[in-house]
Amino acid sequence: MKNKRLLTRAKLGIVDSILGLAAWINRLFSEQRHNPYRCSTCGSTDVLTRVWVMPNKGSRYVEDCIDSAICDDWCNSCNQYARIRPTDVLLAKAEEWWGETDFRDMERVTGYYILDFDPEDGYQAFVDTCNEWWDGETTDDKITVYLNNQ
Repeated sequence: MKNKRLLTRAKLGIVDSILGLAAWINRLFSEQRHNPYRCSTCGSTDVLTRVWVMPNKGSRYVEDCIDSAICDDWCNSCNQYARIRPTDVLLAKAEEWWGETDFRDMERVTGYYILDFDPEDGYQAFVDTCNEWWDGETTDDKITVYLNNQ
C-alpha cells in the first residue's frame, strides 16, 4: 500500500514537471517573447506585471492579472508604476503618429530642413527623405521618437 502511494506521488510529480516544462516551452515561443511588453511612457522592455500563478503546482503561470484595481505594472527604467503595452501596439501608434506629422515636426525629428529641398515638386523630395529616415529606424527607435514627441 505504501509503495502504491509513493508511486502515485511520483507519477503526479512527473506530470507536474512535464506540465511545467510545457508551460515554459509555450512561453519561450509565445507572442510575448516576440512581441514584448513595453512601458508606454519611455518604451523600455524592462517592465514588471502581476500574474496569477499556481503556487502549489510549481508556480505554474495561469494568466496575466487584468483587474486594474489590484494590478499595477512597473517600469524599472522609469522607476515608477506605468502602463505597459505590447510592442506591436506602441509601434502601430508610432506609425500612425508619423503619418500625421507636419513639415515642422519632420524637420525637428529628422534634422533635415525643408529649405534644403526644391519647392518645385511641393517638397516631395523632403517628405520622401524624411520617410526614408523613418523607415530606416529600428522598432525601438520609432517607439522612442514617438513617445518623446507626443
